Amino acid sequence: KLKASLATRLLYRYRTPGSGEDGSVRGKGPKLSNLYNTEQWRKRCERGRKSIRSLVMSVMEVYMERMQQSRPSYPAISDESMQVFEELFPYKLTPDQALAIDECQADLSLDTPMDRLVIGDVGFGKTEVAMRVIFRAVQAG
Repeated sequence: KLKASLATRLLYRYRTPGSGEDGSVRGKGPKLSNLYNTEQWRKRCERGRKSIRSLVMSVMEVYMERMQQSRPSYPAISDESMQVFEELFPYKLTPDQALAIDECQADLSLDTPMDRLVIGDVGFGKTEVAMRVIFRAVQAG
């Protein structure tokens, strides 16, 4: 059996914001469920489901609003100007970078706001992808 002070220290990650390092709680701490009271657990699960459902609906509303917005699509740029710009880069594109660029260019051809996130580890060419896509936007004026 653990002492309360030790249990509090071991469960630090489950503390609410504003709880002290010594385990003291400034404000309302998290409630623990009784293992024998399944009704309380069921109610918490249902509240969690409702909260998640509400979050999903609000995110869907934001995306629906974004999809209803429109903007002029960016015109395609000439292959020769893009080739001149790409020759300034010292590295050869990886297949994943080329795919990301193609997908971003396709997004720019649409009349809806672009909604894409390019992710990758440090040093894997995200900036090169972004620069090539930004070049098209700059060329469009």
